[in-house]
Amino acid sequence: MGTNSVLRIRNWHREGIIQSTSYNSNYKFITIPDELDGQTIKGIKALSENGIFSHKGIYELTLPTTFEELCFAAFSSNNLKSIDLSRCENLHTIGQSAFYSNSITNLVIPASVTSLGYFFCLNQNHHTTNINPLFPTYPGCHAYKKRL
Repeated sequence: MGTNSVLRIRNWHREGIIQSTSYNSNYKFITIPDELDGQTIKGIKALSENGIFSHKGIYELTLPTTFEELCFAAFSSNNLKSIDLSRCENLHTIGQSAFYSNSITNLVIPASVTSLGYFFCLNQNHHTTNINPLFPTYPGCHAYKKRL
């Protein structure tokens, strides 16, 4: 299994927002570069209820430093154990269930995040090492609030 650092974009939602891709699911270690097809990558938005990279068996994920938003269920139902989003200093939105049904034990969220869907509370083993102090609670995420 190799790293897939070159993705083919089939459809753009708007400039820099990936809407669909011809990702080869044989690759389990994913790197999305800062730029593809001459466009700066700013986020992912799914065309349907299933996320673009959901149910692919992904073990490791590296997102571009230019990321601003992740859509609903973007990387749900994979094998991710550790997610470090600290490189994504412009990330402001993480959609509901973006990382639902993974085996996350370590999650780093940059302080730039201002909109957080309740995605990680659905992973029972998670630990957060960095989170925006402006969030006193997480809507719909009672189990996580008790750990704060």
